[in-house]
Amino acid sequence: MGHVPYKPAWENNGNFFFQSLGQGKAILNGDFGGLLPSEIDPFIDKLLAGGLVFQALHQHFYDLTPQVYFIHFRGIGDPLQLAKAAIVAVKVTGTPLPQTAPSHPKTPLPADELGQILGGSPTIGASGVVTIMVPRRDTIVLGGVQINPFLNIATTISFLPLGKGQQAVAAPDFSMIASEVQNVVGVMRKQGWEIGCLYNQETDEHPQLYFSHNAKIGDAVTLAHEIRKGLDQTNSKGSPS
Repeated sequence: MGHVPYKPAWENNGNFFFQSLGQGKAILNGDFGGLLPSEIDPFIDKLLAGGLVFQALHQHFYDLTPQVYFIHFRGIGDPLQLAKAAIVAVKVTGTPLPQTAPSHPKTPLPADELGQILGGSPTIGASGVVTIMVPRRDTIVLGGVQINPFLNIATTISFLPLGKGQQAVAAPDFSMIASEVQNVVGVMRKQGWEIGCLYNQETDEHPQLYFSHNAKIGDAVTLAHEIRKGLDQTNSKGSPS
């Protein structure tokens, strides 16, 4: 995908997911992307200094210029203190702050149809990017806490419109247990998808999940149907049980 413009709203951003635990406490399961190599260790240093748990470091795709990296982290405590610890790490990067979502985002892609095919509610962001999250059915425990299936552990699919009708580059980030990996990767490779990576993004997680970012250019609806075939190899919403 090295010849595709790598828009910030498409696979090059950060996400901070909070789940209330009651009594003024929450669990944060976050990730931050677009890190240049020189920013990685200072970012990790700030996470550790802020009491957050460093969980993973990886790239999404192998042919980016420049290559960027992603870090996953978590924490339990007062949600405001968790947010402050996370933003201290972000501030060691070249990320412009503050940021705001577009007030009236539009996309040339058929967002509702994509959501129906994939089994999730679409959201539209900057650059017309359509994002759909498809949760797993299983119970996942992270750091001893049973977490919501949307706490950064769902399969996330992003479509970046390419300005030619419904043409898009799509990137599913499959959420899988170990026994699902071979089937998902096999199905996607048979359909011509690039396999960008395979990694875990949480530590002390039961069952352990693995994630793989794939990419392909084509008609958005056709791509959604192909991604659905990959999802059907996992224990995800809308997949055969």
